[in-house]
Amino acid sequence: MSLTIRYVGIGACVSSGSSGSSSSSGPSAVCAVDPEACPNGGSFVPHSALAASTSAPARECQTATLSHIQGARCRDPISLFQSWRIPEYQHAARLCVNQPTSCLNPEQANLDSSTCSLVHDSHPQFQDPLFRNTKYPKCEQKDGNGGEICVWNVEDCPNQQDYTTTKPYQNISDCPCHNVQTGACVPLDPSFDLVCAVSKQACESGYDFVEMDNLQQNHNIDCRLCQPDESASLPPSASAVS
Repeated sequence: MSLTIRYVGIGACVSSGSSGSSSSSGPSAVCAVDPEACPNGGSFVPHSALAASTSAPARECQTATLSHIQGARCRDPISLFQSWRIPEYQHAARLCVNQPTSCLNPEQANLDSSTCSLVHDSHPQFQDPLFRNTKYPKCEQKDGNGGEICVWNVEDCPNQQDYTTTKPYQNISDCPCHNVQTGACVPLDPSFDLVCAVSKQACESGYDFVEMDNLQQNHNIDCRLCQPDESASLPPSASAVS
């Protein structure tokens, strides 16, 4: 039986207004798929809870796409890639990725890069087809049979003893967002629908997180981070690296 492909539900990070007793601007929200991306003081609203959210900006994330969500830009040492004789060393050291842990030096990653989304790098300098898609980690089977899985986090490989993990700078041409497999938030109440998600932290109360291998074997669902036509589209143009 073939698997049914579903796609990750986008949630929101909601931040209250100013620290005073009231705020004329009210709460703000940014769309996100992972609570780890929420700024300090922000609370994550899972996709399954957005419709009932009291935050109008958060509810707008129900119709958002991954291209609306900011990624991170690696700031890895260019000298290292020169020593590896990678011709495009400047590009390899400045990849757009989903989160800092996907970089060689996570502590140096730029989380405020206006040209990195979870789908594309929109800076004109990085529009070579090899580099313009945002990159994700990969799990490769140790037995050499060619089994590969693109994942959100290097810890998401289904069986750590059977797979080795590589970060994006080690597999530059692989793993655009439509190849990234995820788990899902599965409701305890079967009258509700499951929601594809990147981690258990993205599930609301009343849902259990089911990892990708269990999801495929027991629920006949293959969850992906984005749809193929989203990663195949060209990114919007931008004017500056940040």
